[in-house]
Amino acid sequence: FTIDHILGMVLIFMWEAMRTRFMMPVSTLGEATHVMIEEELPFMTDQFLVDPDTEEGHFDRIKRHGAKAQARFKRAKCRTVVPVKVEKDGTRSIEYTCVRYIHSEEDDCFHPTGIVDFTAAQVHESVRRGGLTSKEAKEALNACGRNEINVHVPSILEALLTEFSDFTYVFNSIGTWSYMVFSTWNIGTFWLLLTLGSGIFRSLFIVRPNQKKIHELAQLHTECQVLRDGRWSTISAADIVLGDVVAIEDNSAKLPCDGLVVQGSLVVNESMLTGEPMPIQKMPVETSDNAVIGKKNLAYAGTSCLESSGPHEGKALLIATAVGALTTRGQLVRMVLFPTSVRFKYNDQLPKVYMLLSCYMVILFAIYLSPKMNLHSWVATYLMVLNTIAMCLSPMLPVSMVMGQSAAANRLEKTHKIGCLQPGRIP
Repeated sequence: FTIDHILGMVLIFMWEAMRTRFMMPVSTLGEATHVMIEEELPFMTDQFLVDPDTEEGHFDRIKRHGAKAQARFKRAKCRTVVPVKVEKDGTRSIEYTCVRYIHSEEDDCFHPTGIVDFTAAQVHESVRRGGLTSKEAKEALNACGRNEINVHVPSILEALLTEFSDFTYVFNSIGTWSYMVFSTWNIGTFWLLLTLGSGIFRSLFIVRPNQKKIHELAQLHTECQVLRDGRWSTISAADIVLGDVVAIEDNSAKLPCDGLVVQGSLVVNESMLTGEPMPIQKMPVETSDNAVIGKKNLAYAGTSCLESSGPHEGKALLIATAVGALTTRGQLVRMVLFPTSVRFKYNDQLPKVYMLLSCYMVILFAIYLSPKMNLHSWVATYLMVLNTIAMCLSPMLPVSMVMGQSAAANRLEKTHKIGCLQPGRIP
């Protein structure tokens, strides 16, 4: 029972690192079936620097080794293994944080797709020749994917498994079941119900509903007019590709992609990006070959078009420069889904609290294992040790944090209309 729980706790921390240990390394990324991505955290780069002129004592040496062991666990949690997808045409790609990366044989690297830079001459030439051809549009769609942001919403079972596969719940299980079996079954039952209730409430009534809201906000169900093969056609906004010439609708319609205004002008509301409530006018790129492209020529996906005036049925023309998750709207969604790792003083000092409680626990161990406390059965002694762990390192401490953070996230939602996908980040 205890070995299974300890093994579960180790796997939670080291699963991604252990997966890579059993994989055969290859000389080039072109041969890889999986790619490991490690997030480099700012606070991990300088924590082992030691002044050579300072004499290091025994306590400092122990502290340094403990910090290295803690850093290994943190690095293991920051590693992600993603599979390499191979298309029918041989294209190798991976998807990480909603962005598609295509493998390049020239430099043996994966590069993000979905964004491109145009010069002033190129954008005007694209309009003059009638936009993209059907073949070019198909190739761009295969290379960059659809103009949509894929936000994964877990099923109920998946959400529960993700919530209860945390280290704290595995530790709680040891103390809870030991109390139910050996000591006071009513307290153990209460702990079990409290643990299950708090985890279910956070995963199914806070995290998953907010993920569904983000999924709905990331979708753009609308149709647009694009210029292809010299003719205007109506397609779904998800089928827009890089280089498409798009006619922009007004009446507060959402822009389907990032792009450069080629002909006509726009008046847009960028309050979702800058918080500035005043409308901003976007002007077309000058026809000169030496024209400088600036913010006045750039329009961003997700912003509202209040007025559009131009040559095509009175609408302005925009050439797509970014689609999918690499648009401005996509970057905002990614910031919400994949926030930057931060350090909380509470999390940094919590191991010190557990260390002090562990010292108290060791003293009790010595008392229970002494000859004067002989229980005449190793099973009884073993269960008494588990109960001692539950008494010293209370399983209700993490549960109380989960309940407090869940209540705080619920108040943010009801009072301030702020959704929280990760209540654990609430200090």
